[in-house]
Amino acid sequence: MSFNFQSRTIVTPKWRLLVVILILLIISALVLRVVDLRHRRNLNEAKRFKVETCMKEGVRYTSIFANNQPVYAESTDRGMNTFSYYAKGKNVLQIDLDKTTGQTKGAVVDFYDTQGEPLIRWVDHTGRGEFVDRVVYREGKSHREIWYDGKWVSVEEREGRRGVILQGLFSEVSYDQTNGAWHVKAPSVCPAGITP
Repeated sequence: MSFNFQSRTIVTPKWRLLVVILILLIISALVLRVVDLRHRRNLNEAKRFKVETCMKEGVRYTSIFANNQPVYAESTDRGMNTFSYYAKGKNVLQIDLDKTTGQTKGAVVDFYDTQGEPLIRWVDHTGRGEFVDRVVYREGKSHREIWYDGKWVSVEEREGRRGVILQGLFSEVSYDQTNGAWHVKAPSVCPAGITP
């Protein structure tokens, strides 16, 4: 209740208390609305993610999807745990860990162009961060290269044998897991392009 004496407004203590309570209720309602909106947004964010787990031929697979595209996957098989990480639905990093020791046993890193087509794949066979094998993709085709003698060398397949051309001769190669390097066996006596 207000009284007006000579242009002065006097508010009784009850009305003052009611005004303060009303202001606090309005502020509380606004805060609750903001909290509710954030909570709903978090629920919507959570709905974007989906986790799938399955068993197939004795292998357990677990995948996490965001907006129906994979972002993470793992599988367990024959003493090895494989972890895959995705960007824009493409596998960009795969790491293999020994199940018993937890040590890294290998890694694959994939690079893509802006349209999502593969450009190059680096392979680490030992898990020591030594990428000595790669696959290069050009014009819809791929070819393999190995790190040998301080440079990338193209790999060819001949009669089921993998090799490189050195000094015009086909030389079979093998990978030594112990030291993480490619080794060249004695070259064949036939020049490149001629099969024995």
